[in-house]
Amino acid sequence: MYNIRYEKSVGIPNNCYYITGMNDVIILKDDSLYKYIHEDKLIVFFKKDSCPACRKLMPDLYYIPKDFKVVVVDVETQPKSELLFPGGIESFPTIAYYEKGYYKDEFRLQDLTEYKQKYK
Repeated sequence: MYNIRYEKSVGIPNNCYYITGMNDVIILKDDSLYKYIHEDKLIVFFKKDSCPACRKLMPDLYYIPKDFKVVVVDVETQPKSELLFPGGIESFPTIAYYEKGYYKDEFRLQDLTEYKQKYK
């Protein structure tokens, strides 16, 4: 379904997994969200491995259009990255939308469902 590979080559940092599908989703292995926060359009999926809803929604991230950079952060292993969400995270999953380093809004789960239906 999706190719998962650990990248050490052209333009992909050593601190993440790079997954290719409809959209390229970056799954961080360490607290390095700050490297992506200044993207033009960034969606950050804050999750916990122990969260069943997080695991269920992960495949839907690939349906987000390619004009968005999508980054997955596991707050259990990357606690500093959680600090980039204003006011702290109260529930999981939390999906945040940033533009050029500025938090804009929480991305709605309904948006994710609409993208999946549109691009499936």
